[in-house]
Formats: sequence, C-alpha cells, structure tokens
Amino acid sequence: MTDPKTDVWMPLWIGAYLADTMKLTTVQHGAYFLLLMAYWRERSPLKDDDGELRSITKTERAEWKRMRPVLAEFFKVADGVWWHKRVEQEMAEADKRSAAAKLKAQKGADARWKDKDKSTPSDAPSILQALPDDKPKECPTPSPLPLPSEDSVPNGTDGDAVLTKQELWKSGKSLLAEQGMPKVQCGSFVGKLCKDYTDEVVIDAVRSCVVKRPADAAQYLIATCQHLKGLRQKPDIAKQTVPGRQERDPELVKRENDAKLAAAPSAETLARIAQIKQGATA
Repeated sequence: MTDPKTDVWMPLWIGAYLADTMKLTTVQHGAYFLLLMAYWRERSPLKDDDGELRSITKTERAEWKRMRPVLAEFFKVADGVWWHKRVEQEMAEADKRSAAAKLKAQKGADARWKDKDKSTPSDAPSILQALPDDKPKECPTPSPLPLPSEDSVPNGTDGDAVLTKQELWKSGKSLLAEQGMPKVQCGSFVGKLCKDYTDEVVIDAVRSCVVKRPADAAQYLIATCQHLKGLRQKPDIAKQTVPGRQERDPELVKRENDAKLAAAPSAETLARIAQIKQGATA
C-alpha cells in the first residue's frame, strides 16, 4: 500500500548518487533528476514513450535522441516502461515508515481514550450532553469594576482601605499630568499636599477629583483639601469645570503671596506655575 503523502518529499543519498552519475553532463544531471522526481511522484515506473519522456526532461527531439541511451543505463527498460530499482526500494521503505507511524499514533490515541470517564455518554445528541458531570458547562462572566463614587470613602474614616498611598500618588500625578503639569512637578505637588493636609485628607480629595474631573485639577485639589481641613467652603464644581469662570479666593491669593517668601515652594505655588506654563504652551 502506498502513501500519497510521501510524494511531497524524496530521499536523496548524495554519496551514492554522485558515485553513479560522475560521467553525466550538467544537462544530463538535470534530465536524470527530473525523471527520478516524476517516477517518485507518480509512484510507478515511467512509460517508455519518447514524447512523454521529452516532456518530463524538458528537451527537444534531437537532444533527447542523444540523451536517451545515456539515461536508459540507469533504468531497466522492458515491457514498455522504465523501471528503477533504487527508487522502488525507497518507495517501499517510505510506505513502511508511514504505516508504522500511523500505527503508533493509533495506539497512542487508543491508550488515551481507554480510561475515559464511563459516565460520559457515547451516544449524546450534543456536545454539552457529552461533557463529564464534573465539568462546568458555564463559566461566570467577569463583572467590570465599579466606578468610584463620591461617598465610597466617608470623611473621617481610614481611606487607605480603598485607596492606598501608592494609588493616591499614581492617580493624583496622572490627573495633573493630563492637564499639562510636568511629571516631576506632579510628584512634588502631591507630596506637598500630603505634607500640608495629611495623607487621609489628600486621599479623599483625589478620589473626589477623579470622579468629578474638574477643568483645573490642581486648584480643585487645593480647595478640597482646605475644605476637608475646615479652612474654606466646599469648592464649586460648576465653576471648576467651565474654563474662564474660576473665581480667585482672597485667602488663596494671600497664601500664594506668602508662599513666595517661603524657602520651599508651597502646593499652591506649584499649581500656579503649572497654570502659567500651560497657558504659555496653549
């Protein structure tokens, strides 16, 4: 039994081939090789027909007439065919290896299915009914994380249970950077807020800022921290979210002027610098 899949490859023993074909010319090498490949692909001896052989070797009539006796020495020409001993042997070996591989694969498959769960019905009308009883038929759909709400961390409670200090720094700096504040300055700004108003207050302010998304996040964070510390009224989000409608608080102006005299810049000063740079690049 021959395996049709073996026609995609053909073994070539280079040493034996060269030893047998040293007297051939370059053109004769090519013609001989084309005959071998046609033999292998057809899986049978070549028909002794000059027209067909010339077609295989891609030669003209006169050229084939001179080449035929040279190439015929490598075949047994009888009974209307060109028969090649070595090609027949290699085809038999290839078929033998293919059959052995198929048998090995079949045995492996039989072994895997031998201990198959007996509870699985073999005549189930659908795939789901053919599943083992202990195999879940449905997987829960992952639920999206809820968006943060304004009341997710009540004032006066431990905000670290919901928003850690690392998350605070990351969220606050990301929000400020989106509005044009340099990344290095964002870290200094949030750090100054934590120093002035404590981590817990800044956590609540950042959470509220993330939810409301004001137009001026820096000023909103300062105002919210001051409100949570009891220094001023709660910031008006309507004014914060509409460009050109922010109103300057007298106390904030005073704090900015005082910050200019301090050795280290305040959070308000850093916010003002960011506003100036953002306006210059706009």
